[in-house]
Amino acid sequence: MILFDTNAVNLLPHDGPRADIIRKLRQSGHHRVAVPWMVLEEMAAHQAKHYPAKYAAVVNTLEKLREVLPWELKSTLESLDVERLMDHWRELYGEIFEVIETSGEIARRALAREALALPPAKRAGDHSEGARDVAIWFSILEFLEKNPEEQVCFVTNNTKDFGDGVTYPYPMNEDVAKLQDRLRRLSNFDEVVSTFTKTVSGKEAEGAADQLLRSLPVRSRVAQTAVEVLASASGFAGLGSTGSV
Repeated sequence: MILFDTNAVNLLPHDGPRADIIRKLRQSGHHRVAVPWMVLEEMAAHQAKHYPAKYAAVVNTLEKLREVLPWELKSTLESLDVERLMDHWRELYGEIFEVIETSGEIARRALAREALALPPAKRAGDHSEGARDVAIWFSILEFLEKNPEEQVCFVTNNTKDFGDGVTYPYPMNEDVAKLQDRLRRLSNFDEVVSTFTKTVSGKEAEGAADQLLRSLPVRSRVAQTAVEVLASASGFAGLGSTGSV
């Protein structure tokens, strides 16, 4: 199981090459690729977080426009719906990753550990923080406990809160005492690629390239580009006698 922390896949384009690599890893049947539920929520929130402020700015602009118009402004704005936007990103990222659920018990334990400011939570001035990191950590441990045959590669560059993958601060060292031989750390997406993919050449490379070019994200992007070119003011010049555009 390859489990990603938010920092390793934050703002991941759902139709980009990295998302394609994740899909291929899952399709290979050799690997499971997932995010804890808390990571899914953070990824969706990072995509949606500017929406309320931008919505408010549009409302404010419309109000200012109404102030100077001698007639009633007929422009309307749909209701603010953050959950709809969150659901959109949850669905897109849920298509890329398997999601490891976070139980209610884990959530309660995460809040309790944050209250104590114990790692991976921490003290920040006069308050404690890090319940989401604790929820991610406990989700990983719960998965290992419920799946004794599984090995987990946790992909994160947050060594400050999650440790270096070799030594862990108290009480994380006790959390992982019986599971550490099944938990491995990778720092970033590039390490995932180098660890779980291989370079191919010749016919294998041709086959891989052909499969990639036929994939839905690539075909969708080609179709979108074609529409944009044909709809542009200059249109499409076509091919000359030499085959050049």
